[in-house]
Amino acid sequence: MKQRFESRLPQDKQGEYTTKPNLSPSESPNILGIKKQSKYRVGARWLATSAGVLLFGIGGWAGYNYFFHHSVSPVPVSLIPVQRGNVEVTVTEAGTVELGGQQTVKAPRDVTVEQVLVEEGQQVRSGQTLLVLRDRQVQKEFQEQQLENRKNEETLTRRQQVVAEKQQKYKDIQKRFREFQETFQRGLSPEFETLKNAQRRLKRSQGLFQQGVISDRELQIDEDKVSNARVTLKNLEDKLKTDQDKVDEARAAVKDAESEQRKAAFDVRRGEEKLRELQQQLSDRALKTPTDGIVLNLEVNPGDGVKTESKLLTLGNPAKEIVRLKLTTLNAAKVSINQVARVSTIGPNPKMFTGKVISLSPQASTSTPGSDGASMMGSSSSNQAKVDAIVQLDKPSRTLIPGSQVSVEVVQQQRQNVLTIPLEVLQTGDRPFVWVKDQQARAQKREVNLGLQGLTTVEVKSGLRQGEQVVQVAPTQTITPNTPLQETSISPNPTDKKAQ
Repeated sequence: MKQRFESRLPQDKQGEYTTKPNLSPSESPNILGIKKQSKYRVGARWLATSAGVLLFGIGGWAGYNYFFHHSVSPVPVSLIPVQRGNVEVTVTEAGTVELGGQQTVKAPRDVTVEQVLVEEGQQVRSGQTLLVLRDRQVQKEFQEQQLENRKNEETLTRRQQVVAEKQQKYKDIQKRFREFQETFQRGLSPEFETLKNAQRRLKRSQGLFQQGVISDRELQIDEDKVSNARVTLKNLEDKLKTDQDKVDEARAAVKDAESEQRKAAFDVRRGEEKLRELQQQLSDRALKTPTDGIVLNLEVNPGDGVKTESKLLTLGNPAKEIVRLKLTTLNAAKVSINQVARVSTIGPNPKMFTGKVISLSPQASTSTPGSDGASMMGSSSSNQAKVDAIVQLDKPSRTLIPGSQVSVEVVQQQRQNVLTIPLEVLQTGDRPFVWVKDQQARAQKREVNLGLQGLTTVEVKSGLRQGEQVVQVAPTQTITPNTPLQETSISPNPTDKKAQ
């Protein structure tokens, strides 16, 4: 059956575009039924929409009530009071204990240990004999030098005699020369008188010859006598020069003899010095301690033969104790003279002693493997360049064993009597902050200004007051502002909690 639907245009418009149908009486009941169904559908939609809005409101109210009025379980935390203390930046290394003035005595030569007069751990005084050594080579050289010295003394004695003889001979020659010289210069020699007599006779003969009394032959004989007398006088003058040469030769002989005597005397003195040196070496066979101390180690026994520079024993002064360090170059840059240091034994229940840095080498050196203790901060190589440093204890411990390894903390920076908190409670973000417990036992965020940071604690300059409690949370827990807190007696993470 063909159905007709009523137009939904407004009544005032329907007439313009449509024509109203002319319904028969039989068609009117059907149209009334359709209208009733349309009204039912509209009511059902309204009821569904109202029910949805009601349910949404009930759910929102329930969620709000759950999130804002539901009871949250408290988070277990440790509460740490903010308190005053010291914050330090330290350099930690391993060191080796030594006594003051500790030294290892070595053999001066190849020797045999004849006697050992001390024991390990024995107190000794300065000048006390420790060992008696025997050096056969030095003993042999000493005996040979004694013989050599006797020969030198005999040679010197002979040289002295020669000098005396030469001097006496020189004196005799010089005396005779001076007498002869004086006679010659004064014209007292017979040769002068002979010449004068010959000259007078020649003069007389010349007069007689002119008078014709004597012949020319007789005149020639007198002239020859004058010539012979002059030759004799000339020979006498030559003899004077010869005697002068003999005097000079005798003087030179004396000087040569005296030079030989001085050489012999020098040999005697040198031999005596050598003999004293050897005697000193023989006296050194008694090895004595240079200062008061204690015998730490004995390297030899009676009868042992040792070579030059071999270790004999080790001494030390127990009145002073030092610790030798091998610093890494990184740590050495942070250490300076007179910095406070704490020396601790290694092991359970360590004992601590205070001291100061008294020596710091300006140069790093490479040590042989095993010559120094491993660094407490870790060392990547046994032959890493290290810097030598020495820490002296303020007073002897009397318990540290020389040669043992200890831990040394050198205080680089320190803040005393300042507000401190453990590093475990510090939170990081745009600004450092901590969680604090308020009066309702809930967590509140508090920003802080920090100062010096140590290994386990940090200085708080502002943001906290002494006595306030900061929160330490286990790594597995997360808290937000207003989170309820429950204090526990056990640390949330005991392994992370470090001693101050």
